[in-house]
Order: sequence, then C-alpha cells, then structure tokens
Amino acid sequence: MMNFKKSLSGVLRCKALTGLAAGLFSTQILAATTVYSNGQIYTMNPEQAWAQSVVVTDDRIVYVGDREGEKAYLDQGAQRIDLNGKLMLPGLIETHAHPVFGSVLASGLVFNVEKPNVDSYIEQIKSYLKANADAPVIFGFGFYADSFAEAGPRKEILDKLDDKRPIVFLDDGGHSAWANSKALALAGIDKHSKDPVPGVHFYRRDKNGEPTGYALETQAVEPLVEALGVYSAENVKKQLSGLMPMFPMLGYTTVFDAGMLSMTETGHQALQSLEQEGQLKTRMMTSLSLLDPRKASSAVSDLQSLYKKYKSDLVWPNTLKIHNDGTTEAETAAQIKPYLNDTSNYGGLILEGKSLADLVLSVDKAGFNIHIHSIGDRAIKEALDAFKFARTNNPNSSNRFSTAHTELVRPEDNKRFAQLDVVAQTTPLWFGMDRAHSARVLGKHRSSQLYSFADIYRSGGKVTFGSDFPVSGGLPGLVAMAQIESGMTRSLPGSSPNQAQPQAESAFSLDAMLRGYTIDAAYQINREKELGSIEVGKKADLIVMQENLFTLPPQKIHKAKIERTILNGELIYQRDAESAAMEAELGL
Repeated sequence: MMNFKKSLSGVLRCKALTGLAAGLFSTQILAATTVYSNGQIYTMNPEQAWAQSVVVTDDRIVYVGDREGEKAYLDQGAQRIDLNGKLMLPGLIETHAHPVFGSVLASGLVFNVEKPNVDSYIEQIKSYLKANADAPVIFGFGFYADSFAEAGPRKEILDKLDDKRPIVFLDDGGHSAWANSKALALAGIDKHSKDPVPGVHFYRRDKNGEPTGYALETQAVEPLVEALGVYSAENVKKQLSGLMPMFPMLGYTTVFDAGMLSMTETGHQALQSLEQEGQLKTRMMTSLSLLDPRKASSAVSDLQSLYKKYKSDLVWPNTLKIHNDGTTEAETAAQIKPYLNDTSNYGGLILEGKSLADLVLSVDKAGFNIHIHSIGDRAIKEALDAFKFARTNNPNSSNRFSTAHTELVRPEDNKRFAQLDVVAQTTPLWFGMDRAHSARVLGKHRSSQLYSFADIYRSGGKVTFGSDFPVSGGLPGLVAMAQIESGMTRSLPGSSPNQAQPQAESAFSLDAMLRGYTIDAAYQINREKELGSIEVGKKADLIVMQENLFTLPPQKIHKAKIERTILNGELIYQRDAESAAMEAELGL
C-alpha cells in the first residue's frame, strides 16, 4: 500500500521523470472503427448509465449499447477489443493543476517533509548544495512555512549555508518563498522596494524595514524566481516533456492548467511545440493568470491574444484565472473574521467589490470562462457577488464560472453556487489532512467547517476535483484514484474510517466523485457537449480500469490502476511491466 502520509511530503521524484516521454507513450493507431466489447461501461449519462459495448469511428463515439448492436459494425470489418468484463469510464478530467509551473519545480530540490522541521530542511539543503556544487543557482520547493516561528523563514539560515549563490525555495503551496541575501540582491529587493500589493503580496521585514528573506504571495515570489533564470524556454519544455506522459498513465485525457504565472508565454510555446512534434497526448485547457490588479484593464485583450496564438486541437486557452486571495497556511486567504494569532489580519484580495465585478463582466462578455482562486470565506463571497453581477448583466452568457479550492464557505453561500451556476472546484486529498494549523489560526469551529460541500452538492451545485499539482504531494497527489478515495472517506488514502476529518456528512459517493472528474468537470471547462461522458457523438476519450471501482471497498480505491487510456480514439497508454515498474519507482 502506498504510504500517503509519507508520499504527501512533496516528493516529485523528478529523476524518474527522465525518459518517460519515450517509455510511456505507446500510441497505437486503431482501425477506423473499433468495437470495445464485453465490458462494464459506466457512461456518466443518466439516461443510459451502463452499457456493454462502445463503438468508435475515427475520434468519435458512434454506438453505446448492448452486444447485439455491435454486430453490424463487426460485420463491416471493425476491429474488436474484448474488455473481458472490465470497467470502462470516460477519460478523466483534471480540473485544477499547474503542470507547466509544477514541472519546472521538479528541476530543483524537492523537500521531504516527513519530518517537517527546520533542522530537517537544513540537512536536506546541505546535501543538495553538495550534490550540485557547480549549479549557478539553487531552486527548490515543498517546505512547510508553518514549520518556522510566526516571523517565517529567514535569509540568515540560508546565508550560512551558501552566500555566494542565489537560493530561492517555494513553500509546499507555492504561495511563499524563502530566499537568501544573494537572491534578494539579484532580484533588486531591499528596504526601499515597495510591496507589490501591501498586506496581500508582500515581503516580511525586520524592524528596520529590511526584507527578512520571506516573501508572501505570488507577486512577491515571482521576481525572486524569475531572477534565477529557471523559467527559460529551454528548461520549461524539457521539464514539461518529462511530466506530460504521467497524465495518460493516470487516466487523464484532459487537464486544466490553472495558471502558468510568469511562464504563460513560454509554457504555451512549449505545449505548442510538443503538440507539433506529436508528443502531446493530453488535451490541455489553459488559462491566463491575473496576479497584478494593475493588469486587470488589459486582461481581455491579453487573453484574446493568447487564444489567437495558441488555440489548437489539443490546446485551448479559454479561461481567465484570477489569483484573488492567498492560503490559510500563509495566513493570506481573505477571511470574514481575523486570524486568531493576529487579530489585525483578515488576509487580503487583489480585487474586490466593483473592481472584481467589472472585470468578471468584461471577460464574460468577451466569451471566456472565469476561474477565481477563492480559499477564505470572504474571497468566496466576493467571487459569488461578482458572478451574480455578471449573470444579471449578461444573462444569456454560456461561459463558465468557477471558484478554485473553495475551502471555507459561509453557510448562507452554499446555495448560491447552484443559483448562480457556479462550479465549486476543490482537492479531495485536503479533506483528510491534519487541521492543527487551521484550528490554531481560524479557531476550532471554523476549522471544522472546511471542505463542507454537502450543501453545495445537495442544492444542485456542481463540485469538481483536481490535484492542484504540484501541491498535494507532487506526483502521488496527481493520482485520481487516491483523490476519489479521500473524497469518499474524508481521510488520507489507506487510512482507517475512524481517522476521518470533520464534516463526515460531506463525504461523496463514488458516483459523485466520478461526476466531478468527468461530466461535471467537462461542464466547468465548457466542453460537456464533447467530453465527460460516453455518448454517441462525443469525443472518444476513454479509460479502462484494471479493477472495478464499484466493487472495491472505499479504502482500497487508491490502489486501482488504469489499464489503458484512449484519446480521440487512439490508444495512447497501455499498462505493461515497464509502466508497472515505473509506478513502483515513482511511489504511485
């Protein structure tokens, strides 16, 4: 059994990614018409929930039904593939990940936080510095910010280890950074530097105004990382090409990249290049990140430009991602009530009120989806208010609105998701994680209300699921079967039922979890007419499971493996001895 408490330490296992592109992609051009026969096919179509046979012609599904109906296609020479009674599902859709950003993080030190303390981090840094003595810059990811005192990590710790090379480490959520003096100097950050968004995106300072080496939120973090040069086009493509084969291996046929940050242009160039070279085997729905409120006025034209340059068969830049608040861990998520350890701190928003509402409406009128990072209850309320404004002033819109992460929702806001046709997106593994820090800074009662999606779902709202990769443990967190288990048990995969976190009534059924990875996920990205269910006329994006999820105990679902993945009618992944060995090496 995978030890998720260990795996969730942020282990990307980046060394093992080398060569995956060659080893795991096994594209097989099937006959023009292929019959998938003798299976237990769960279609996600409520009007025809189960079938025995699916027929695919080119990239489309042309028949879904019983064995009798497949005979006409076989008589005409169609190829038959016997499913041997195995479970077939629509291809999975990852609704919130950062594959471009995350793949680049894999190029540096990835902290193991099995022992999340400063001494452990220092020993890991020492080993990495020794092993990379010739590296001009040091970059990494995955430390826990709350392992430090309230002041956060300090530059002096890193300076003692290496004061010649710039060092920047991002925390496990990617929302704060720990830098040494050399990195601060390289980025031109000193006591005279202004905070990008005071109180929201800022540099922690000492009593003299000098930056301490702790940067909070993306606009403060990005200049530090950019100064290192790890966002080069060459490195982005190299790292991304190693990661992309993981998605078909894990059953994903579509991935929503919820923000490439400063790599938006280079990330799209890399995806475009991989597609042209035949190395992109996952449909990528991409986005433009809005991190700076000063760029709100150009958001529509910037997104239009991105769409015009990079829209293709497999790459669709059709969403504005508004990075509107922070995280509970960094105590920057926007809350209705203050954080208990600092009653002057309510977190913060980059846009609120009329500014947010006007932007949402303008993007909606331009024909794009909107995905708003909303973790605190105030951030979620502001997002819903802005969406209401757009629904009122552009009532015939067919664009999709969603909140990302959706951690703490006011009870009175739960029904608004269905009323306003807003999708609540989240990461199920978080349901089962320890809440000691959130209890300390939010209070026991508010902490117990985290991830309470029952009222949203029962009132008709759609809830979708994604890993937030590279958060949630890097590659292990990408495993949809592990996420599905946590959504059903509200505990970490493989845990006993008595380890479930609060709000057990918010646990999802298997059907609800699958909806959040298929048809409702397709709805979030505005492609449910083509994707998300096994129906005639839709794209032939399919997966076959080795185990039947419907007969497994919930605590065993994380062990279930993907046997094959089909994209646009092509078999792009087939599990074999090599891929099984790779799974073991990666800890999946």
